[in-house]
Amino acid sequence: MIDESELDQLDEVISWGIKYNLHIMISITGMPCKQNATMQDEGVQSNEELFADDTIFGVFSDYWVMLAKRYADIPSKYLSFELVAEAAVPDASVSLYEERLAPVLRAIWEVSPQRIVIVNDVGKQIPEGLAKMGACISLHNGICTVDGLKRVGINYKGHWPMEYLPGIFCPGADRSVLTLRSDSTFAEGTIRFYIDRTWSTGKGGLAIRADGVTIYPGDDEESEVIEATIPEGTKELQIEGVHDVLYMYAVELLQPGRTDVMLSNHDLYTTNENEPMPTILIRADGTTENIDSPQLVLNGDYFETVLMGKAIECAKKYNVGFILSEVGSDTEDLSLPEYIAYHTEWLKTLQKDHIPWMWNYMDNVCGVKNRMWPEQIKIASTLLPIEGTPMFYNKEVFDMLEAYSR
Repeated sequence: MIDESELDQLDEVISWGIKYNLHIMISITGMPCKQNATMQDEGVQSNEELFADDTIFGVFSDYWVMLAKRYADIPSKYLSFELVAEAAVPDASVSLYEERLAPVLRAIWEVSPQRIVIVNDVGKQIPEGLAKMGACISLHNGICTVDGLKRVGINYKGHWPMEYLPGIFCPGADRSVLTLRSDSTFAEGTIRFYIDRTWSTGKGGLAIRADGVTIYPGDDEESEVIEATIPEGTKELQIEGVHDVLYMYAVELLQPGRTDVMLSNHDLYTTNENEPMPTILIRADGTTENIDSPQLVLNGDYFETVLMGKAIECAKKYNVGFILSEVGSDTEDLSLPEYIAYHTEWLKTLQKDHIPWMWNYMDNVCGVKNRMWPEQIKIASTLLPIEGTPMFYNKEVFDMLEAYSR
């Protein structure tokens, strides 16, 4: 049973948006019928039941029709619907996603023909069939610059600029060999790869060569840590996948007497298939540089062509809108200058391409002091009081957002 009396606060938010000339996007992030369950059970991003259970999906569909009727008189300028944010779909099936959501789109438009309705990607697969119907496209994306690796026990500190390093080894693909080159020679030490076997298919392994000589054959196909000894005086290490696709979290280079090097993949949450592996120069002081020609780097061009390219093409093809619906996340480790630089790179790209965006974490921008985060950003920032409230706002972050919101 849907209790519409629970929507009084939502009514207030929409009224507030109209008063201040702001757009409100309603998005479902939790499972119907599972309010106050654990985050794992309630979150649509971690629970496939929404698309697998007819009863739950029926409630989901009815809820959207109810909202469409309730707010049918609200102009599209002020209100849009994002049907479901980052939904887990059985087998990541975009066809199932389209099959389920198409009737919901039709039902919404039957009672509110002008309503802007937005659909997410399915693990980077764009639901072109829904765009063809007139649905706008949203994309949840991000580059791993944070402490996400700490969740799997890897002590990595995010930084920006960050090295370009794809997470997938695809045997036989073009440019599928990762090359690590010393600016002089490597000292005897250890090269270690951290592997995610939950993403890898089959029993993928890694073959490692030092100056063309195999030092690890790639036979240990079930281990979550793969390592080999680097011979003294090695100039170049080459690593490629064998047997099957393999997904790695990070690579670590340990050389006694030199600075340890830990490189995270740049697509921890948003794996791209068959990205070319780079050639990375590693200096004795632990600094690195991409030495491919042209360089493979993480910047606005990469964001536009690789991370958003398919969604942009689909939106243009069907003349529908496109929004990047997760900006502002995945940066917990960064210092304030790095934080501003990272997000500025995103925001200036979005502004150049006239792509709307949604800032994902207001706690980065404003709140009561003990709720504002990341802690190192809060400490380094100028916090200004919001008159008449116990809240403060982060001047540096707010100024950045304001500059790219005009």
